[in-house]
Amino acid sequence: MRKRQAAMVLGLALLASAGCAPGDISRYAARAQQAGEVIFEGKTTEAMAAAATAAAAETIAREDAAAGETAAESAAAAASQAGTEETAASVPEETAEAAGSAENSAAERAELPALMEQVPREAQDALARKGEDFSGKLAGRDILSRAEQGALEAVLRQEDYGDDMLCLQEMARYSEGNESFLLVFESTPLTARQRVQGDLWFYDGQTARKLLDDTVFEKMERADGPGAPFLLLETEQDRHRSAMVYTVSEGQARSWFEGAAEAELVPEGLCVSYPADYFQYDPLVKEWADAGEGALVPGFYARTQEGFEPLQTRELSAQEYLAYLQPGEGDAEGQAFLEAQEELFYTPSDETADYAYRFFAVGENRVGWRLRRTGLPENGGIDHAVAEYSYAFYELKDGRLTADAVSVGGRGFWFQDPSRAEEELLELSELPPSLQGNRLDRAGELRPAEQGALERIRSVRQYPEDALCFVSAADFDRDGRTEVFAAVGSYDGAFGAAVCDFWCVGDGEPQLLLENRPVRELQTVESGAQSAVLLRGFSLAGVRDLLYTAWDNVPARLLDTAGRIEPQDGGSLKAWPVAGGVPGYFFLQDGQAPEYGLEEIPAKTILEYDNGEAVYRSLLRRADGGTEGLFCLRRANGMLHVSLREAGGTFYETYEVRDRMLVLTDSGEGGYSAGETGEQETEEEN
Repeated sequence: MRKRQAAMVLGLALLASAGCAPGDISRYAARAQQAGEVIFEGKTTEAMAAAATAAAAETIAREDAAAGETAAESAAAAASQAGTEETAASVPEETAEAAGSAENSAAERAELPALMEQVPREAQDALARKGEDFSGKLAGRDILSRAEQGALEAVLRQEDYGDDMLCLQEMARYSEGNESFLLVFESTPLTARQRVQGDLWFYDGQTARKLLDDTVFEKMERADGPGAPFLLLETEQDRHRSAMVYTVSEGQARSWFEGAAEAELVPEGLCVSYPADYFQYDPLVKEWADAGEGALVPGFYARTQEGFEPLQTRELSAQEYLAYLQPGEGDAEGQAFLEAQEELFYTPSDETADYAYRFFAVGENRVGWRLRRTGLPENGGIDHAVAEYSYAFYELKDGRLTADAVSVGGRGFWFQDPSRAEEELLELSELPPSLQGNRLDRAGELRPAEQGALERIRSVRQYPEDALCFVSAADFDRDGRTEVFAAVGSYDGAFGAAVCDFWCVGDGEPQLLLENRPVRELQTVESGAQSAVLLRGFSLAGVRDLLYTAWDNVPARLLDTAGRIEPQDGGSLKAWPVAGGVPGYFFLQDGQAPEYGLEEIPAKTILEYDNGEAVYRSLLRRADGGTEGLFCLRRANGMLHVSLREAGGTFYETYEVRDRMLVLTDSGEGGYSAGETGEQETEEEN
């Protein structure tokens, strides 16, 4: 019975010694020996020595084998840890000599801080709550091999850490030997706020060097992918997260991806995300704004022998991109996803913005797109058009893009290679084919009057040979003299359009009307006995389009309260006010652009047209209060506006009369009233 008790005590002692910090085993062995002497009546020396030698040798041999140490060294370590003369006598003579040498060197070792010997349960629990963000051996909880112990002592010989310090260590064959990254951090911030704050060290097998000082760490993870292992780190400073990746070459640690915010492993290598510093581009000041805190843009990298390089990227057409979406028969979700993508990419530019997509394949397992939206900013704050960028990337499954594909997306400019960001932005300025014909050095293709006007403009202001020009020449006021309006400037690739100065050239000196104005095109408008030029651009303080004419050789702006202007069939102009509301209809006369007059008419006038009964019944069904909810106006150009009061507010419908049929041409919120225009007539009607 006493022998069974002794075996239990001995087992508990050896079990405790297996979990203690290296160099501290003798304490537990001594306790076990004392218990054994009582039970075995002083005859426990041989039994204790044999058991301790066997258990310790097995543990250290297993750990030291991983670090490349020899079996003889393991036996010597076991003899040393047993702590008795009998143990030393039980191993070969040369092993005993090695053990004696190890004991002598142990006296020179740095002393471990208290928490590195035995980690309190609360600190272990706090670190466990950090999840998978931290890997490595925790000194005082995990058994360290002799090589790992040597790395820790190399750190402690350089810096005297207090008793409240912990250490996580990642040892691996990062390069040519067993190197280590060691994270030494305080226990109090960890247990109080789960905050890992301390220093990062690198051990090259002989000496230790500090890499980061007093840093908050959010992640430390060793990656064992293709190629040599490397270390992933994420840190926090002033509430901003940063990511670093460390590789080792020729015994030196090197950090990668300066300025990155996050880094994570992906099937083909590494995804490194950067702050979206390039999101919104302002063409008037030629400056970029970021997408705000937390907005990130990814970069995709492959591991190489030297470090990392961007995954190979190739540009796709929209058709090539959509070819990856091939839903199987009966795959309703996949078909809906395909249709949604087609609708997204083939949606034309509208009255509020222009959309330009570029598609990419990144590596072998990922496709995606980058979008430039040019128009008023979606988040407000700026009253003129800017260019805003966004992106999305999807992982392929068996070479196909499916509705449940793993994806990343958001606001920001996606770079094929973030390290070449400035170069890629410059590449945007390559002139698109649609504007090649507008180059100033091709002005020889213009008419003589247009060429002469450009030469006179360039005599006043210098423009480079590769500048862009948009020209409209006409006898705008029909006085027998030709006037020329010209927009001259350069292509802004980040904005996606030309930014120009706007000139008028008549008999006298060229007159500069506008500077630094984004331009789509110049369009000559014919209406009645005169002409005008429509500068189609992008919104500036709510004004997108500008209308100019020349009267008595003097340039004049028309419809200066309009924000958007559209020429109509027959020479009329449809214009929406900057302040909002329903559009008006105008014509040119005597250097002016008056509105076609309006007169109120009975709602039943609609019945006079061939399809009037059907239109009238449809309107009555919608109108709140029947005929009391209808209000009809007829313009001097024959158009009919019908305003309806409905439960949700007031709405309008506009009809043109074509062969005695009412044709709906416009509708929207709001209503028309006769206003001050009254019974205004045009010269054409008279």
